[in-house]
Amino acid sequence: MNAIVHMNEIIHQLLGENFKLQYEEDSKLGGPTFSINVIQGGANTNVVPDRCSANIDIRTVPSQDHNQIIGQIEGVIENVKQQYPDLKSEIRILNDQSSMTTSDDDPFVKTVQVAVGSMGGSTKLGGITGYTDSSQFVQADKDFPVVVLGPGVTAQAHQPDEHVDIDKYLECIEIYKAIAKNYLG
Repeated sequence: MNAIVHMNEIIHQLLGENFKLQYEEDSKLGGPTFSINVIQGGANTNVVPDRCSANIDIRTVPSQDHNQIIGQIEGVIENVKQQYPDLKSEIRILNDQSSMTTSDDDPFVKTVQVAVGSMGGSTKLGGITGYTDSSQFVQADKDFPVVVLGPGVTAQAHQPDEHVDIDKYLECIEIYKAIAKNYLG
């Protein structure tokens, strides 16, 4: 039994053409993301690994059922067990957050748009597939309006050269002040 070989086959099947997440495209978020980001296994070159783990980051869209996704992954594992009957597995959910949205017509959204527009910024609304603290606020209050707004380029987030231009950072502070002033009166 080599746990890394087992995990290799699981990953191969998860990334293969037969594994497809079921979803309907979201108008703001588009589709889900799926990324295998951490693999751990083995202790030494001369020891056959008895354990291997992988962390998968799946960012869902509203049309997806998390239990269905888990079922699909379990199906892949069961398929791999046909090839490797000694495979033992466990799925652990490290963070289960649903995707969320705030209505374009929410008063807070309108306040943010006015503040951004007054500073010459784009007031076009959209969505991101990134994880933010907003999911925690929405768990506490389902009607909590959330807008994700900040400087920087989303595609550059968590990259080796991630940075924010100082002028955009300072501009964003002014936008935040305008939002607070308009929202709080």
